[in-house]
Amino acid sequence: MIVWVALIVIFIIWIIVIVIRNRIKHLHGDGHSPITILSIPYGEWQDIGKITYAGVIWIVRAPKPSWYELDPEPVSAYDLDLQTPPRCPKCETEIEQTRSFWGGYIWKCVGCGFKKRNSERYIKEKERAEKIARRSYEIQLSKSKRIQ
Repeated sequence: MIVWVALIVIFIIWIIVIVIRNRIKHLHGDGHSPITILSIPYGEWQDIGKITYAGVIWIVRAPKPSWYELDPEPVSAYDLDLQTPPRCPKCETEIEQTRSFWGGYIWKCVGCGFKKRNSERYIKEKERAEKIARRSYEIQLSKSKRIQ
């Protein structure tokens, strides 16, 4: 009887060690190096606002108009970009992101110690926040066109 209990305990410990070892391998060999398509304007970016999404601040920016551009139309909503990494909601320092042992991500501010768990990378959250920023910008454009 004692032999069976010992074998079961050893088997359970063996399974736990395998699970922990695989999780550590997964964390170190992250494999989450997403290919990001950078949108680079011809000139520079200008910050045009901030939005709060997923508990952090995202800086909304648009291409700066060049001196030689003759087009008086405002920037398209699809030209907008959100700066990464996002900013801390307390002190506006850039957020650092690390993988959590149990899955998901930990976003941490090195300035004030703000810490937040999130299930998604901030690149994925940026895509969602951009949709909100674009819609907000479209609403502002339509209001300004009605006033004119």
